[in-house]
Amino acid sequence: MKKLLFFLIFFNFTIYAAVYEKYLVKGNPKDDEILKLLELIKESPKVSEYHNNLGVLLMEKKFPKDALKEFKTAIKLDKKNYRAWYNLGTLYEAMGKNFKAYRTFKKALKYKRGDDLTLYHIGMFWESLGWKNKAIKYYVKALSINQEILKPSYNPPIIYNKILPQVFAEYYEKYKTASLQTYTKQPMPEIKKEEKPSKEVPGKEIKEIEKPAEIKDLKRKENIIFPKEEQKKEEEKQGP
Repeated sequence: MKKLLFFLIFFNFTIYAAVYEKYLVKGNPKDDEILKLLELIKESPKVSEYHNNLGVLLMEKKFPKDALKEFKTAIKLDKKNYRAWYNLGTLYEAMGKNFKAYRTFKKALKYKRGDDLTLYHIGMFWESLGWKNKAIKYYVKALSINQEILKPSYNPPIIYNKILPQVFAEYYEKYKTASLQTYTKQPMPEIKKEEKPSKEVPGKEIKEIEKPAEIKDLKRKENIIFPKEEQKKEEEKQGP
């Protein structure tokens, strides 16, 4: 039964390979990598990582259906291959299938807890739904594991993140460190959290805000009034 299953996987693969193989050009670095992987798969069709790597290259070459098949084959051969789960998630994400992507990323996280990129993509899912606080939680977790997540060369989607100042603020509040300044090149921003409307009487809040401002005003007035009073005393001494 197992032999039959692997034969079917291999047979299906050879049919699919013919679809994109005719577009490959020898001498092109990526195409040569694909051709090399095809040879390796013919020799060892049961190696999960070969299918995963082929899927990545096909995804880059804009063959999403073929890439999808390779990632699924990699997972069938090794369900604990978290890289294949992660790559499948990014493919679903690119296809606009966000809920499928989310479930797939959760699978990747199951087999490799604390994977920074997987955590970041789960944060992206929650941000796309407007759940900023939940998104920030995942972004901060990813940052705490690997600050390289802030570099577009390592994590390209970072350039589209619209809530990074809040992420930095939350990170600073949680870990009490300004180490992110090497990446942001600016002081940590103030913490801005979404809060539910307060049930307290508005007058109480106004008093708390006005009190320190009132004290500052008095100090400012003292500094201005005192010289005038001294001048008046001098004029009185001099007479008319």
